[in-house]
Amino acid sequence: MKKISRRNFLHASALAGAALVGSLAAPAAFAEETPAAAEVQPIARDLGWKTVSDTVYSYGALDNVLLAHRSDVVIPTYYIFAGRKTQQEAVDLVENQLQMMGNVNEWGGSVYVISPIGDRYTEADVQALKDLVARAAKNVKVIGIDEGATFVNNELSRQCYFVAGVMTWGGEMSADAQLSDCLPAYLSNAGSTAKAAYRAANWGHGPLAVTVTGSDANLAEAFRNAWDKVFSRNYRMHNSVTEFYNLPLDGRNFNGTVMEGAFDYDLCPLPQFDRSRVYVTGLSAGGAHSFYMGLAYSNVFAAAAPISGVNAMDDEIAQLDLSQVHEIPLLYICGDHDYFQMIPVDGSSPYGMSLLTDGQVSMWADDPHTHIWSAIQAYRTVNGLPLTEMDMTANPYYGIALDDQRWVTLGDKEMYTGTLSNDKGVMIELAAIKDLAHWNYAPEAEYVYDFFKNYSRDLETGELIVHGPTILEQFADWCGDVADDLSTRLGL
Repeated sequence: MKKISRRNFLHASALAGAALVGSLAAPAAFAEETPAAAEVQPIARDLGWKTVSDTVYSYGALDNVLLAHRSDVVIPTYYIFAGRKTQQEAVDLVENQLQMMGNVNEWGGSVYVISPIGDRYTEADVQALKDLVARAAKNVKVIGIDEGATFVNNELSRQCYFVAGVMTWGGEMSADAQLSDCLPAYLSNAGSTAKAAYRAANWGHGPLAVTVTGSDANLAEAFRNAWDKVFSRNYRMHNSVTEFYNLPLDGRNFNGTVMEGAFDYDLCPLPQFDRSRVYVTGLSAGGAHSFYMGLAYSNVFAAAAPISGVNAMDDEIAQLDLSQVHEIPLLYICGDHDYFQMIPVDGSSPYGMSLLTDGQVSMWADDPHTHIWSAIQAYRTVNGLPLTEMDMTANPYYGIALDDQRWVTLGDKEMYTGTLSNDKGVMIELAAIKDLAHWNYAPEAEYVYDFFKNYSRDLETGELIVHGPTILEQFADWCGDVADDLSTRLGL
């Protein structure tokens, strides 16, 4: 497997959407604000509490006309397992015993009190939780109390990849129970088996994957400590298995005219800024706009690189006169575990939403904005590349017979990539990263820039200029090849 050479990442270009985060992330708002659990008083019950089903009661601050000024990504959603509860008992647990209404209202969060489906919590309750969370997954926090703590320890822990943090009160844990992933935890009055299991699962996963233990006198004290020491420290978007995305994909979250105004041609008046090398990239909906902006403003941008981009601007792209669009190189990168299932382009991904719902729901089947084939075809058209029918035997991710198809290493992940070229050189590169979900992956940044720097735009004519590697870059690659060959010969 060929290693991608690492070169200096130079900030000489306009790179949009460059926020790089990990699976567990610590928002600045959490680092700066950790309000006490009872700062905001509870409000009228009949305004906020709802009966979701025979086993689920919920309260939502946003339903109660309390508006949060924070991103949906960091708004906590609490799922509480505490045995069978009536609605009155559920309200009493949240408002009086846990005393968490102030926290929920302050953060614009939601609470679900969940009784077992049967006589006790089982694996079926895990699936029911996944179905419930999948409606509007946000910052998932789980609280298990007594038998609910035992459920969290023995059942939910086996499929905990979507949970940002847990608080348990009492409960037991079987010796053979094993967490499927790291899971930040506050364990109050827990046994030694649970403490050891969570510590083992969180070991080596960074400062956010913590295991904190306590011997609290009551549930209210336990919740305050859980918030201060665990819940307030992170949110979770995904891990290497799958991920939750916090908003439905409607494809119309951004106004095109606003986006156009964001890059007025005079946005780079400084003399040290090379306006012939302006590029567009973005993640998710930003990727959708990158698809569109590259084509709509090919006289401005020298290349486009949608990352995990959906095709939410497909109607706008269809309205463009592609015969008037300049050549514009395209780099598209997507993880094969993406929630929205853009790849494989035929919708056959078993991951993302399909994995989350055991195949019952497919984002690709339900939302045509996840279909990226037409956007790729548009870029093939403007770059003078022949159009072909989708053929998944030619490439398992993109359905196109690409040149130089191969597996490479990007960071600590494997990536399958290939290119399409015209008489000027490479115009399109399509890449699939193995075991990556719908989020930024830090090594992509350098890879994107290494693609971008090969292109510039003639400011007078709009013509695309393709640059070959410099002498120093050719020498560096030669040295890298020699080093790789020597390492192979020495068995290193």
